[in-house]
Amino acid sequence: MAVRVQASDGKYYDIKLAPNQKIVTVVKSKPKGYILDIEANKLARKNLSSDAYSLYMHFVLNVPGYTEALSMKYNLATSSLSERTYYKSVNELIEKGYLVKTPHEQIKEYYLFYEGGTLTNQND
Repeated sequence: MAVRVQASDGKYYDIKLAPNQKIVTVVKSKPKGYILDIEANKLARKNLSSDAYSLYMHFVLNVPGYTEALSMKYNLATSSLSERTYYKSVNELIEKGYLVKTPHEQIKEYYLFYEGGTLTNQND
């Protein structure tokens, strides 16, 4: 299955999905031009395991509106995560409100990544 998404540059891209693959769009708590919300980052570093924080940083370093098909294979190749810690980290980000499942008409497993977690983004 392929899904057409609009990137932050306004262009449309087709993303090929595996069954039950998660699609993630980055939501930033600071306006464009900021790479990192320092306070949100400090809180994430304190509240997340080191493995989950590594995956958190994968999302934080992308621009607002960036959308990707979350790939275990890519993350294993570009980080120190094992398959077990990858899944554990994804679940921790979900449980702690950094990845929030959101209804989408085309995508079953669609998530928004909130840099500050959902507690600081309830009005977004």
